[in-house]
Amino acid sequence: MNALSIAQALLLANSGVTALANTRIAAVAAPQKWAMVRPQIILHQISNRDIPTLLGAGKYYRTIVQTDCNGDTPKQSIDLGDAAIECLNGVIKATVGTAIDVDSLLGETDFTEFDDLSGSYRRVIQFALWWRLGS
Repeated sequence: MNALSIAQALLLANSGVTALANTRIAAVAAPQKWAMVRPQIILHQISNRDIPTLLGAGKYYRTIVQTDCNGDTPKQSIDLGDAAIECLNGVIKATVGTAIDVDSLLGETDFTEFDDLSGSYRRVIQFALWWRLGS
């Protein structure tokens, strides 16, 4: 389990997100079968670090996860971003698969843009996830 699979599982379990994106939520790149179908969320890991303790490596990770909320219209990307925030902001001590003590908060990045190449609108939002693997 890693931060991208944690974020993906949380998003797929949220009815507000799946009402907009269905199951089109993937890490790093969209699968070929729905690469051009929107709305969709693509997840990226921006940074990852182990939070040290007095005994050394704590095996408690802080990861910055970026969500690219892609839509065919500005409204689709904005609404999908709002649903992602509703889902991922404020997660406290959740268990997701083999990950425990999962916390998630909205990060400092939240912007919109238009991608000329794909013709899609994108809302980019970053979240900070804290997590560790259960035993």
